[in-house]
Amino acid sequence: MAITENIFYLKHTILSRLNANGGINILDYMKEALTKNYSNYGFTPYREPIGIIEAQIDNNTMHFVMLTFYLGSGSENDEHIVDLLGDLQHFKIKHAAFFIHPMYPIDHPQILKAIRDSGYIIKPWNYTAGRDWYYDRDHPPSTFQGYLLSDTALLKHFDKDYKAGLVMKNGVFSSNQSTVAFLPEVIGKEHQILLETLLEENERRIIFKDIDT
Repeated sequence: MAITENIFYLKHTILSRLNANGGINILDYMKEALTKNYSNYGFTPYREPIGIIEAQIDNNTMHFVMLTFYLGSGSENDEHIVDLLGDLQHFKIKHAAFFIHPMYPIDHPQILKAIRDSGYIIKPWNYTAGRDWYYDRDHPPSTFQGYLLSDTALLKHFDKDYKAGLVMKNGVFSSNQSTVAFLPEVIGKEHQILLETLLEENERRIIFKDIDT
């Protein structure tokens, strides 16, 4: 893995910890971050995931990505959705799709209104049984080297966010068009780097587009 990739993940680790701890001393934390391996963020200097081949990335090529989120019927989604909408706004994301469980609108009308007011697509979640995880049957996540580009699927295979994020990023950059899937309560606070790895590429090497209808 390139040194620049290590610096990228170290930056996210430091910033996330600073936000979580109300601005601890930056020098103390940098010393700590450089000498410890934080399991949540998976930062390990100069080490790459075994068996993962990096995509050949052309900085002059734009990659079109359909960004999809899944909302279940549980009330635990609410706080994560508010944070998620804030992230999407921060990174100026104009296009995303939210697939909604049939029971979700009954219990969370205000959340749906917030999503709709933000300009994002809301669609019924048409799932197909018989998989490890149920994605919309018409818009499932893309695959890269046999891995689904989904936070839930990748975190089942990799014990470090860095590894999962690397597969997600390389999967997107290996194709001109792809679909990625996220559960707001999974990315939440602990795994937000999986999403932000892509969001920060908005209009640089990635163009987020509406789902095909």
